[in-house]
Amino acid sequence: MSKLVLMNYSYGMLLIKTIQVEDNPIYLKSTAGVTKVTYVANHKFGLVGEKVAFDDGTITTFPVYSSTQNK
Repeated sequence: MSKLVLMNYSYGMLLIKTIQVEDNPIYLKSTAGVTKVTYVANHKFGLVGEKVAFDDGTITTFPVYSSTQNK
C-alpha cells in the first residue's frame, strides 16, 4: 500500500478534499485481471470511492455513498 497526495473528488454535488491510498492486490490479479485498487477517503465522509485498474488499461470508479458522517 502507498499513500498518495490530497486530491479533489466529486462527491454528489460537492467537491471534497480526499486522500487516495493505492493497493496492488496480488490475489486478484490472476483471477480477475485487476492490477491496482485505489481507495478514496475523506475525513468527514469516510470511504467515498474506489478506483479499480484492470490489465487491459481500463479504470472503473465506484462511488460509495453513506448517510452517516464523522463528527
